[in-house]
Amino acid sequence: MKTIAIASLACSVALFAIGCSESRQSQCQKIGIVTRQVQDDVMAVHQSRIGQPAYAPKFDEHLATVMAESAETMEAVEVKDKRLQTLQTRLVKSYQYSSDLYQQAAQLLPANGVPTDAVIEQVDAIHRRVDQDLPETIHDLNVYCIGG
Repeated sequence: MKTIAIASLACSVALFAIGCSESRQSQCQKIGIVTRQVQDDVMAVHQSRIGQPAYAPKFDEHLATVMAESAETMEAVEVKDKRLQTLQTRLVKSYQYSSDLYQQAAQLLPANGVPTDAVIEQVDAIHRRVDQDLPETIHDLNVYCIGG
């Protein structure tokens, strides 16, 4: 009888652990879907630049919009896991920060004509800061969702 009780308890613990893993996995998938969509949307904007002037404000404005919308979409994802909530908040802040930076870059660029070398340097510096925190956050998300 004692063996059956222990086996039953072990089975209950195993089922609980599996249930939690599935729950975390499904929550990770929800966040992963949004991060992949953001990546696809950003790539689409960059691909639309091919053959266009390298420093046109409309592209930075478009990227600012994509990142702002991505922040809203990510923020709307419902997750209960506390660690995932923290990672989600980091992603939202990174997307919002990127949106702000793209908007700054767009404002520096002339609507028509070629920007000066000084403006190009400023815009390039802004672009380098855009995804500064994002790779680390994505890495942390991947590690956690894989089982870290």
